[in-house]
Amino acid sequence: MIACLPATNTQSLLSFVLQEGTVARMGKSFNRLGEAARCGLARMLLRLPASQREAVRLAANGRPLLDEMLGAYEEACLALERFRKEASAELTLVDEYEELCVELEGDVMREVFGARR
Repeated sequence: MIACLPATNTQSLLSFVLQEGTVARMGKSFNRLGEAARCGLARMLLRLPASQREAVRLAANGRPLLDEMLGAYEEACLALERFRKEASAELTLVDEYEELCVELEGDVMREVFGARR
C-alpha cells in the first residue's frame, strides 16, 4: 500500500503526485499524467455550471500547468473518496483533502478565467 501524505496546499500536492512521469495513488494507476488530467477534467466539469464547462474544457487542451492541476485534482479527489470510506480515517485528513479539492478547483478557475476578470 502506498502511503498518502496530507497536503496542505496545491504545490505540496503537485510534488506528492507528480513523480517521474507516473502517477499512482489510492489504488488507481495512471501510466502518464495526461490520463489523470483527463479524469480530473471530467470530474471538475461535472461540478461546474454549464456556462463555464466549455471554457474550462477548451483551456485545458494542451496547457501543461492545467494538466498538472487537473491531475492533482483527480488524485486529491480519489484520496478524499478513499478517506471518507475508511472507518479509521482521521477527520482532520478528510477535512484537509476537502479543502485541498476546493483550493484546486479555485486554482483551475483562476488559471482559466483570471486573465479575463
